[in-house]
Amino acid sequence: MRLKKILIYGLPVLFAFMGIRFALWRNADKTAWPERDANVSFNFETDDSDSLNPSYIASPLTNETQTTQARLAEYFECQKFTGGLNARYVALGNTMLMTRALIISPIVFETPDEVAETLSALRLAEEKFTVWLLADSLRCDKKVIDQSITDIYADLHLHKKAALIVRWLGGNEPDTRANIDALFSRLISNAALPYSPDGITAGLPKWCAGKGRIPWTRDHIGASVAQSYLRHASFAAAVDPSVILELRAARIAVALEFFKSQHGAYPETFDELISSGLLIPADIIDPFAPATFNLSYARDIDGWRFWSVGLNQKDGGGLLNAFHADKKTDLRNTDLVFTSREREIQMAR
Repeated sequence: MRLKKILIYGLPVLFAFMGIRFALWRNADKTAWPERDANVSFNFETDDSDSLNPSYIASPLTNETQTTQARLAEYFECQKFTGGLNARYVALGNTMLMTRALIISPIVFETPDEVAETLSALRLAEEKFTVWLLADSLRCDKKVIDQSITDIYADLHLHKKAALIVRWLGGNEPDTRANIDALFSRLISNAALPYSPDGITAGLPKWCAGKGRIPWTRDHIGASVAQSYLRHASFAAAVDPSVILELRAARIAVALEFFKSQHGAYPETFDELISSGLLIPADIIDPFAPATFNLSYARDIDGWRFWSVGLNQKDGGGLLNAFHADKKTDLRNTDLVFTSREREIQMAR
């Protein structure tokens, strides 16, 4: 009797549930993946190199016999900005190594010409970096992912059970390529926009921004590849303004130290550096700001500090420094603060 009731009442419920699941499965890819941006091309706009020659990084940075000024000039003279997102992260790290040397251990310049030469090298570096488009780095990575998809499906032909499961779930190579194309078309489209906290995943499904699990999709291979890449790419949009900020911060630090050597004290405002001819207005613009706003500056504790609004694009008054934040501090609520050596020493006492 109990078995009969289970069959009478349970089977219709089970079939209804399976029908709903099947309908959702059939339509899963319509909501899980973004739509293809037909206006985006996957052809490179500049250099189509997909690697970064290690010699462009290692040679200038490992020559300890040179002065900081000489190493800086050589590094940016031979630096070739190409490659995918990994290359951009490497470029940021190496740029920080070079610029922080100017900030932490200021060079004593003898003449205004020496200062002008260093500032010109830093401006040239910024010009060279801005030619390296984030969109082309994404295109570079897509080339690698396309080859990976080819290899994955080629391997499936050698593993019959795995291939059977993929086919049973509805996955196939053309759909995977179409989904990856759609995803990268939107990433590349977003890469042309000004920096925002949402980065290159703005307007995409939540899982693309790391805010959810892998979607319920027939294309499990594409979803796994995409989620793995998007975790790696989450801060890609912040790399460009970070590199530009480092180069501008180095120019400002050089100008501040030379101004003090000539006048006996640091300036009250950035305007004094501009009126003296050391800096130009573009040197003090905050690359993270949502509009054309200048970096903030303050002279205190016998030193100076200046800061960018940072990742959240909100000015916190330079009170929480992302560079000194501990693990409990949310980096999105901090500013990017640069301080003089004198101020660092005073605060450490």
